[in-house]
Amino acid sequence: YGKLVLINFGACVIYLMGRFLQTTFLGNMRELEVAKMGSRLRSLLLAKFVLLGAVLSDNEDTELFVWFVWLAMCGSVRLMSMVCRDRVEYVALAPHTSSQDLMRLAVLLYLVLLANSILFWVCIDTFGCKGDDCPSGSISLMFLLAFDLIITHISTLQTV
Repeated sequence: YGKLVLINFGACVIYLMGRFLQTTFLGNMRELEVAKMGSRLRSLLLAKFVLLGAVLSDNEDTELFVWFVWLAMCGSVRLMSMVCRDRVEYVALAPHTSSQDLMRLAVLLYLVLLANSILFWVCIDTFGCKGDDCPSGSISLMFLLAFDLIITHISTLQTV
């Protein structure tokens, strides 16, 4: 039960961090944003479960735990980026937008890019080649793990 408690704790921490960022920088979300976020979350979860089913052939708990934590962190950054994009589209068309609203969005987008860059560095540092030591599966695993980060980074930069 220890691993399940740890997974539950990690999921709660990620949720609370996302909720804190959302209330601090975005305030209350509109119904359309909540509906889009729920739809995107379900789509992301389904895609990641399919990915885990394809990648993990044996049932080793430690590897499953590592993949779950990695995908949860990358997914939360990606969802925050998508919510920022929705809010930027809304704010760009709203006539009552203040400079403070734009500044909070810019800071949140910067934080998303920073978190994404840190995760990318961790991916390269952990799974990349170190000098002449480069296992055959290391490069493909690094690209597989970094794919979401690269997509999120490009999407966030397009929002900026």
